[in-house]
Amino acid sequence: MIQYEENRGTLKGVVVSRNDPRISHLLFADDTWLFVQATKEALLCIHGVLEQFDAASGLAINWQKSAAVFSKNIDQNARTELGQVLGVPVVERYEKY
Repeated sequence: MIQYEENRGTLKGVVVSRNDPRISHLLFADDTWLFVQATKEALLCIHGVLEQFDAASGLAINWQKSAAVFSKNIDQNARTELGQVLGVPVVERYEKY
């Protein structure tokens, strides 16, 4: 589903360095890290993809255990607004990993 949205141009992953491919997601045992541009449109798309995944798989997204981490280049007001779009808290860093 994420790849489909990337192919459509709706989502763009992040570039770590100039010659590397874009990274949009990393999957761990039961965790997923998503890397997208910090825009309202991208986050609405991600939210929609996660809702579709939930409905199709029967595996519920635990929004209470979810959080958003933004680049230091995103100002605080934008972080707050974008966190509200996703409906998750915004944290400075994720301590679990």
